[in-house]
Amino acid sequence: MTQWLILLIALLVLNGLWFSPRFLFVIPLKQAKSFPIALLEVILCYFLLGAVARYAEYQTMGNLSHQGWEFYAITACLTLVIAAPGFVIRYLWK
Repeated sequence: MTQWLILLIALLVLNGLWFSPRFLFVIPLKQAKSFPIALLEVILCYFLLGAVARYAEYQTMGNLSHQGWEFYAITACLTLVIAAPGFVIRYLWK
């Protein structure tokens, strides 16, 4: 149940970042959000969602599993895949 909730939160947050005029939904920007700023937000959300997932793993299992570089490479790619629909709608779909 917990993993589906984390995936749903990731889907909503990572796609919502592309449409929000604020930095990380909180800090107002003086000008329109550019692509590098939006990409920085996706990277920051990757680490925030990773921290939430690690906390959920610790709370449900009582310990943390060791992860190698392969795990982080795959989760980074999955983060970009999850954020792709928002990017396509925002920048490519005209």
